Amino acid sequence: MKSKQNLKGKRVTVMGFARSGQAVARLLNRRGACVFVSDLNKTPILVQAQDRFIEIGIDSEIGRHSKLVYLNKDLIVLSPGIPCTIPILQEARARRVPIVSEIEIAYQMTNATVIGVTGTNGKSTTTALIGELLKRAGYETEVAGNIGYAASNVATDLSDKGYLITELSSFQLETIDQFRPHIAVLLNITPDHLDRYPSMKDYISAKTRIFKNQHRNDFAVFNADDPLVRKAASHTRAKQVAFSLDSASQNRIVTVEQNNLYLNDPQVSQMNHGKKTLICSIDELNLKGAHNLQNVIAALTVAHLLKTRVDVMRDTLTGKRGFKGLSHRLEYVATKNGVAYYNDSKATTVESTLAAINSFESVLLIVGGIDKGSDFSPLYDAVRKRVKELILIGKAKKKIFAALKGAAPLTFADDLEAAVDRISRKGIPGDIALLSPACASFDMFANFEDRGDCFRRVVHQLKD
Repeated sequence: MKSKQNLKGKRVTVMGFARSGQAVARLLNRRGACVFVSDLNKTPILVQAQDRFIEIGIDSEIGRHSKLVYLNKDLIVLSPGIPCTIPILQEARARRVPIVSEIEIAYQMTNATVIGVTGTNGKSTTTALIGELLKRAGYETEVAGNIGYAASNVATDLSDKGYLITELSSFQLETIDQFRPHIAVLLNITPDHLDRYPSMKDYISAKTRIFKNQHRNDFAVFNADDPLVRKAASHTRAKQVAFSLDSASQNRIVTVEQNNLYLNDPQVSQMNHGKKTLICSIDELNLKGAHNLQNVIAALTVAHLLKTRVDVMRDTLTGKRGFKGLSHRLEYVATKNGVAYYNDSKATTVESTLAAINSFESVLLIVGGIDKGSDFSPLYDAVRKRVKELILIGKAKKKIFAALKGAAPLTFADDLEAAVDRISRKGIPGDIALLSPACASFDMFANFEDRGDCFRRVVHQLKD
């Protein structure tokens, strides 16, 4: 049983005044803490937030991080966008002020059972699909974390019979303390955020903290095809539940205690006490692409652990009423003059873009943005085989050009509108126009959603 901190009367700084920072500040305030918020940015939106928070008794500073962050403070709560290595936090550590993440506070405040999902790629889709499966199975659920609502927004809305399903970034996991998901899911680990982490080892260490506090009656669901994930799971105290999509395996099996989920092309089946039941054929799945197969099997494994019925699984995964995925993740936008346009703006890693390319043939591909320290050369073979033309945008375009020169015809575009315009003139019926940037968005857009929304808007403006 977890020990909840009594924060009444405690002096707490919340670092960051964005979505998760505002949510945890309100939660702490309701629990009687004396809250102070600090944000390095100063925008009109933050000025408005500052005024609103004064009305409920929360003081703040914007445009700087002063010594008020740690002076006479009992705790610092860190928003995920703030590196824990910045000087003001180093000063706080020197004064032995504890630093925890927003997700840690949400965990300590909730009565619900927590399910945590992390991985470099696929975690948003997997988290949302788990939530959809459990909601349709009749469970009381909330989906939060690095997706949609901050966990602090909904943590206290659930009873002890509910499930808080959280998408967890490496940033959120860096500063957990007691955080302990009953079911922890680790999908994959590939290079990412190397602009923030000193080394790949540090990034791996952050990701695998999802297993850190689990007990023997918890479950560690992990991708056995990924050697880094497999190694991390081998050290957990929890019950290990492996899934695999390895085509060399005769039955591609997911073992869940005495029962099994089978992925045996072209079907997904469940084995319960010796009886094998078809869930659906792979062709019926609403979520397309080989990479989504991993997300589906991971989500089904969690649903299987919680004894979800086969008919619920089938209805959630297939048909007009089934789960069709999230916006900005291989999202079909429209067909214009025979060219089908897909928005994969969430693909901010090379691995995500590689999976997207491998889902199609005859691709007109838009890539580029802010480089996160990535090596783009792994895209070369897939681009050579499947991409008709590569259109480069953003600050990373010269680096991408150097890595992919010769794989396909390449051209530069000043912005996303120009890239889509070129595709509209060069594409022929049957082509796929794919925005899958392999980069962050902050050179030209507020976030990946803003980038994807711009792409959709420009596509819909094309004449058919």
